[in-house]
Amino acid sequence: DEFTMYSGLVKTFALEFPAHTDKGYIGFCLDGYAEIDINSKRRTIIKNEIIFVPKNSIVFHQKISDDFRVAFLSISKSIMEELLNDLRKYPPVFLFKPDFPAIVLNDLEMKQMMEYFSLMWKVTEDVQNDNRREIVKHLFLSMLINLHWHAKRYIEAPVPVSRKQDTVRTFFNLIFENLKEAKDVSFYADKLCVSPKY
Repeated sequence: DEFTMYSGLVKTFALEFPAHTDKGYIGFCLDGYAEIDINSKRRTIIKNEIIFVPKNSIVFHQKISDDFRVAFLSISKSIMEELLNDLRKYPPVFLFKPDFPAIVLNDLEMKQMMEYFSLMWKVTEDVQNDNRREIVKHLFLSMLINLHWHAKRYIEAPVPVSRKQDTVRTFFNLIFENLKEAKDVSFYADKLCVSPKY
């Protein structure tokens, strides 16, 4: 329940109908392309692209190439909360892209990501290992820190087109910095100089 992995999914695994995600997922497009809808936003996923599908999303495949191949993983909320302190130093800025939470890597960078994936896969299969939860958790953290490094180099922070967009970006950063200590809406509203209702 805390860690889920899918490897080698191809065109034959395509969804026949829109599906509701009960977890958040990270997907790695290894070959080909797929045109998908996530929460009514259409996007073409290409080779070496890593996408982030939030929990409670509606996902549907529109078009998939014959050579399409993808891997997915999901981490529980409890593990993410345990990693929150470390992630504050390396916020996943690619999640805040206004159009679509994704990043495209080169071949070498994607190969490195899949080495993390392969290691996590092997650890999860080792049911005799009493420490596998902690090992997987820290491998996942290492992978996210590496993604943070790539994102800093590849994704330019978008110039806010409105105060609203700027407020949203600032709000996400505040969440990463303060979530463990501050869960009250009024705290964030005060920091943003807006009303709690806003």
